[in-house]
Amino acid sequence: SPVGDRSVHSATSNHQHGAVSNIDRNSTDGGLTASLLFLQWQNAHLNAELRSVQQALASTKRELAVQAANCISAERKQIHLLERAEHLELDLGFRAAMNGAYAQGGSPFGAGPSGCGGSGLASSLAGGQPNPP
Repeated sequence: SPVGDRSVHSATSNHQHGAVSNIDRNSTDGGLTASLLFLQWQNAHLNAELRSVQQALASTKRELAVQAANCISAERKQIHLLERAEHLELDLGFRAAMNGAYAQGGSPFGAGPSGCGGSGLASSLAGGQPNPP
């Protein structure tokens, strides 16, 4: 029957086309497998490089944090030393003023023995010579 012949011819034709596509698929499967293996290898190497760079970045961030803390500490120390130097300069000025007042025979507070010289240290800090005892 013509209808039966068509179904047999169609099944045979499909089987032949399926065999051809299987051959094509098998030949390209080798290429796909090689490409897939290469991509997996490349991905593994890129992941290893990424981990290495991330570790280097983390190390650099830790080092930067240490340097920033050292910088803050140095700035605080500088401020402290500047304040101390300013206080010492004020002390020297006060001692020099006191030494000058005593050397002139009086006290800046209006009391104390007249004619007392300043101490040797204060006098020398003020730029004068220590008074003999």
